[in-house]
Amino acid sequence: MVIWPVLPVKQLSLVKGMGGCYIADMASSPAFQRVAGHVALDFVNTVDDWTTAQPHDHIPDFAAALRFGIAVGALSSGEGRRLAAMKPGVELRRLRELRSRLERVFRASVVGRRPLPADLTALSRECADAARVAHLRRSGGRLVREVDARAARACTLRLRIVEAAVALLTSSQLARLKTCPSCGWVFLDASKNGSRRWCSMAMCGSNAKARRYYWRTKQRSSWRKRQRASSRTRQRASSRTRLQASSRTRQQASSRAKQRTGWLKERRRSWRTKQRPGWREKLPSSARTGPDG
Repeated sequence: MVIWPVLPVKQLSLVKGMGGCYIADMASSPAFQRVAGHVALDFVNTVDDWTTAQPHDHIPDFAAALRFGIAVGALSSGEGRRLAAMKPGVELRRLRELRSRLERVFRASVVGRRPLPADLTALSRECADAARVAHLRRSGGRLVREVDARAARACTLRLRIVEAAVALLTSSQLARLKTCPSCGWVFLDASKNGSRRWCSMAMCGSNAKARRYYWRTKQRSSWRKRQRASSRTRQRASSRTRLQASSRTRQQASSRAKQRTGWLKERRRSWRTKQRPGWREKLPSSARTGPDG
């Protein structure tokens, strides 16, 4: 998948696309693309292409995971610095396990299949872990629930993603969940008529259009070649037919001319014979008297 260059984090801008999709610019890791419309879905999309046998992982280490958390707003810059000073232990492995688990659950929801009971059990266990370190705080005139970074420590990013994923799975927004047919990324279709198809028109959408244009042009070129070959074949067949007809006409004309020439020669010979004196006397007696004597 093509990864487009982005602007610094302090200059975040939303680029409107088809169906209300957007790309948030992240300088800390230009590989992260926020096209899903939800933190948990953007986390699943840190795998470059789910349709390939060996997809590329944009979170190769815990530092990259923290950069992703800061880029999508799951962590503040201060929290990212404090978490970077801690020893992650097995947290990177747990993050990857959570990502694979969420991918299976979200994809099952898209195709209308029941998620695996083991995935739901593990997600419920992590949701309970997040609830133990979560607290309510006032933000923007309303109460919000947030995982306490000081209590969760290195698990902060994972538990906040779990909270966001559970909130999405239990909301009406899940009905707008879709997957990109080209790369397998998941996203929320925010368009009014639900017509969004690609994760981003700047990536998979343009690539798919280019492929369709290429095959259309190739098919049109092949059709034109077949038409030209067929036209040449018809012209050759028509030329052969005309040549054969012309040859038959010439043969018939030649035969008629020969017949006429022979007839004329015979007439001339007969006329010349009759013009000679005594021609009847030269005939046999049977010819002079006729068959009746």
